[in-house]
Amino acid sequence: MATSILMPLAEELPTATVFDAARGLAQQLRARVTAAYIRLDPDAVAKAVPEIIIAGGVTRDVIARETAQAAAAAEARFEDWRNRNGGLAKAAADGKSGGWGASWSEHVGEFEPIITRFGRLSDFILLPRPTA
Repeated sequence: MATSILMPLAEELPTATVFDAARGLAQQLRARVTAAYIRLDPDAVAKAVPEIIIAGGVTRDVIARETAQAAAAAEARFEDWRNRNGGLAKAAADGKSGGWGASWSEHVGEFEPIITRFGRLSDFILLPRPTA
C-alpha cells in the first residue's frame, strides 16, 4: 500500500518550507502527496463581514472572486513546484512507478473539519511550523 501525505494549504499559510518537507519525505518514502487547498466559503465570510465593509463594496461575489484568484495562484505555485522537481509528481500518478507523486485538490469550507476529514485517510499531515 502506498504511503500518503496530506499537505494542507490556505491563503494565510506559508508554503515554501512545507513544499520542501513534502518533497523530501515523499522521496524518502516513495509516497503520494496530496495538496489540499482550503478556501473559506464566500457565503460564510459575507455573513461575518460588518455592514460598513459591505457598504464599501465588499460583496459575496467579490469575496468569491478573490478567494478563487488566491486558490488559482496557489495552484500555479504548486504546479511550478511539481515541475521544478523533475515532473516526478506526474510520473507517480498511476501508483506503479515506484517514485513519489503529488496531486492538487481544492475544498471550500472551514479549515479544521476539512483537514480532519481528509487527514484520517493520510499517513502523514504536513503543516507549517507556527510562528510566534
